[in-house]
Amino acid sequence: LDRSECQAVLRRLRCFDPLSGAEPASYPLPSALLQATEVRIDLMDPDHRGNDELALPSFLTLEEARRAIATSSGTCMVLDPLEELCRRLRRGWLCTAVQLEVSNIEDHRFDYHFLDLRSNLLQEYPQVRAVAAGGRYTVTARRGPAAAAASAFSWRYDPTAVAAMSRERTPPEAPLLLQPAEQICEEEAAFLEENRQAFKSGDAFHFAHAPWRSCTGERVRSCYRALAAKHRPPTATNKQ
Repeated sequence: LDRSECQAVLRRLRCFDPLSGAEPASYPLPSALLQATEVRIDLMDPDHRGNDELALPSFLTLEEARRAIATSSGTCMVLDPLEELCRRLRRGWLCTAVQLEVSNIEDHRFDYHFLDLRSNLLQEYPQVRAVAAGGRYTVTARRGPAAAAASAFSWRYDPTAVAAMSRERTPPEAPLLLQPAEQICEEEAAFLEENRQAFKSGDAFHFAHAPWRSCTGERVRSCYRALAAKHRPPTATNKQ
């Protein structure tokens, strides 16, 4: 789905099912989406509420339009595209995807929500990569034997290499304001491999494009400890 197609789909779902209570099989969308194995979505930009205007896309059926009007003004507007998409994924939409790529995610949203998404919606995917550029993230999740073999949970843990990777991402001015990084454990190394913007300072993790944003080391370890238990190969020892 390109950006305009994503906008049409999310707005339609918002009008059809504002509370995300419907099963994906009932969505007024092509049924082929329920069997898609490779999915790429260029996320729409957020809608902006005007003067209490009601945004009703022209493709709505009469029943959908009536439902939108009866619920509240602005029902069809998608003010938070990432959350709107995640609400549908939690219901099982696109659950057949072996590869899922979502781009155009606002970095200030994703920095704070990456760990929650990784430990919930993306927990079944052994390989995840998040890369940011120009204030937007692209996240790619893969599953299957090849993805498992290439995941961060199958790499050999090298403390020296991991520490160097973290230092390379640290902005030049950061050492003046932030503490030196404490030792990076295996779970934290997996996080650094998956989120290519993150670096460690003290016992916290910051983001190269916005070093004032951070998450605690304990949150990272808790998230990746559970993921490692799920995805680390049975014969793996001393892995990153």
